[in-house]
Amino acid sequence: VEEEFRRFDEFGTDFKLEYRIIRPDGEVRHILEIGEAVMRDDGPSVEQVGTVQDITERKLAESMIQESEVRFRDYAKTSSDYFWEMDENLRFSYFSERFTEITGLATEKLLGKTREETGIPGIDPNLWAAHLTELETHQPIVDFRSEEHTSELQSRRNIVCRRLLEKKNIVSTEARVRLR
Repeated sequence: VEEEFRRFDEFGTDFKLEYRIIRPDGEVRHILEIGEAVMRDDGPSVEQVGTVQDITERKLAESMIQESEVRFRDYAKTSSDYFWEMDENLRFSYFSERFTEITGLATEKLLGKTREETGIPGIDPNLWAAHLTELETHQPIVDFRSEEHTSELQSRRNIVCRRLLEKKNIVSTEARVRLR
């Protein structure tokens, strides 16, 4: 901080600093200080203009958001389900790590596409229309399932499980037949 002030005084270098102060009562406050030099054509600054802002509340809010994001990521990693997010245009913008594991689908093929563009093979048309309406009206989607979708996911899970078991040579030929 002192070095920035020295450069500001000596060379007229503008600055933007965030730092903490400890008040006499022991309270810690976060400060944002911005300084700009008004220069003369021949060199040295004519005046210095700046602001000092107490940004403690903003820093606390940022910290709370970061903690919340960490909790959500931890929850998503340990969940038996997957999560996805859409942007304001209802295009997929995020899939949790478990998405590909559960569905067998590569997220790269879905990111940036709408739900309507991706579809769900074999889903009941009425259920699909209701689901698209929920998306368009920004209603929360809770426990969305269809029999066709559920059985397709289960089939994919069985295939992934079977391939893993076969790859590791864990199951016998007799057990492989039962898995299929």
